[in-house]
Amino acid sequence: MGWELRIPPQAETYISELLAPYRVDVHVARARRTKTGDFRPDRHVHRISVNGNLNPYHFLWVLVHEIAHLHVHERYRKRVAPHGAEWKTTFRDIMWPLTEADWVPAELRRVWQRHLRNPKATTFSDHELIEAFRVYDDESEQVKTVSMLDEGVEFTLSNGRRFRRGEKQRSRYKCQEISSGRWYLVQGLAPIVNRFS
Repeated sequence: MGWELRIPPQAETYISELLAPYRVDVHVARARRTKTGDFRPDRHVHRISVNGNLNPYHFLWVLVHEIAHLHVHERYRKRVAPHGAEWKTTFRDIMWPLTEADWVPAELRRVWQRHLRNPKATTFSDHELIEAFRVYDDESEQVKTVSMLDEGVEFTLSNGRRFRRGEKQRSRYKCQEISSGRWYLVQGLAPIVNRFS
């Protein structure tokens, strides 16, 4: 299944127009733990990959993020930082029309507009944005995170380490590792593999 079937159908023409001037292959990738998308410049055909397990709105967001890298690369080559001022401006400029589209849910448009005031290099650094995307995930695809657990509940992270969730400290949680008794700060959005009562 191609990228056209992964985004809301109303966005297909706009995205095609953003890609049209360039020789680029958009690849739907398997789920990756460390990133949701990637842009790889090439002398012949550039490559953009986006995780296929994302819901249509999240897929669209990541695709536009990577298209912004493509536009910046074509304009500046390697003379600018990957997520510097040029990328932020480009991402904001090409994403903004989608924040005004009436087919995008109003709450998601509001979160997108707030985020675009100062776009981050990664979606995962904006908790409100991640939570807004999570609303549109399939139930079967929804990932449980540390922030969804009650204080005192034990859980396992993807690295196999087992913790007991403690109190919240800003965006992270003070968690005690069961095997060592040591305390760590764990991101609230860290996915959990197992949970124990």
